[in-house]
Parts: sequence; structure tokens; C-alpha cells
Amino acid sequence: MSDTTAMKYPEEFAYAVGRHVYFRYLTEDDARGDWHLWFNSPEVTANMIMQRWVNTPEDQLDYLAGLRRSRDRLALAVVDRASHRFIGIGSLSSIDTVNRKAEMSVVIGPADCRDGVRGLEALSLLTEIGLARLNLNKIIATAMENSEAGIRMTKLLGDTETGRFREHGFIDGRYVDCIIMEMLQREWLDAPRRPKSIRWAPGE
Repeated sequence: MSDTTAMKYPEEFAYAVGRHVYFRYLTEDDARGDWHLWFNSPEVTANMIMQRWVNTPEDQLDYLAGLRRSRDRLALAVVDRASHRFIGIGSLSSIDTVNRKAEMSVVIGPADCRDGVRGLEALSLLTEIGLARLNLNKIIATAMENSEAGIRMTKLLGDTETGRFREHGFIDGRYVDCIIMEMLQREWLDAPRRPKSIRWAPGE
């Protein structure tokens, strides 16, 4: 994202604000910029099983249009607070308001931001959004067994490993399992990693 684009969407556009990152709505500028490039990157998608086709700005714009019509998926831009740089995507998908559960994922694009600090806080904020703000009862996270960083960060939040999908993805010439991790609302409300300084809008 250019400095000019970053300045167009500063912190007052935030949906939720943490210490290192904040979430805001996704825009067409995002879709035409770095967003579509991340999902063409072998480095970013190394442990993803769904990304096998070329991703264009037009594809990303179509996806964004679908998000705006959806009520079972919440996808947000992850933005670095210090620079207002768009650095990733946080998503709650398959939101089930009857059984009160959803699936969670975070993708951090730029290599210089994949130090774990921003990713972990984004996961924490997203869990808070799902279990506190949306009043869901359970958040489900999955990671391929070779994604050591993804599994480690999710478990740092306090998620419990509850199972696995066997031979769920074909990565680097072999089939790998997918690890299932879950967090219940009652566990999260007392969790040490629950964010203490989150705010939903500037000034609150």
C-alpha cells in the first residue's frame, strides 16, 4: 500500500483497535493493491490448501463485492498502527448465529510484518470480536500440521486442540493433516491473552 492510500484510511476508520494493529473495513483500493498479490505469493500461501489458481485484481474485487452482501462472513483489513499500512486480512467465516460459532483465520502478507507480534494480536482481536462483540459461543481455528507458527500462535491464545482432518491437504509433495483448535466463550472471558486495551472506536 502506498503512503497516499494509507493516509486515506487512517485509524478513525477502525472497527477495532489494539496495541500494534487495528481492523478496518476492506476497500477497492485494497483489492487492487497488495491484497490480491499476497494470494499469488508462494511464501504467503505455502501452508494454504485452497490457493492454487492465479488471483487477479478483478477476482479480488468480485470477492469483496460478495463480502458486502454476506452475513455469514466478516472479513477485515489488518492495519499496522504505527504506519497505517495495510498488512493482512482477518476473517470470521461460516458464522452460524443459531449454534453461535464461526471459523477464524488471519493472513499477514508482508514478510517484514510476519514476526508473530502483529499476527498474534490480530488473532486475539478477532477472537474478542467473535466471542464478545458478536456473542458467539465458539471460535474454530485450523492450521496445516506443517504450519508450526500458525499452530503455536493459536495455542498461545489458549485454544484447545480438539482433533484433526487426516491427510487434508497436498503440500510440497505429500499429504498433511489439518489441526483443529477451538476456543469457547466462557474460556475466553477469563483467558490471560484476552486483550485488555481494545477499543471499538477512537475516543471510547
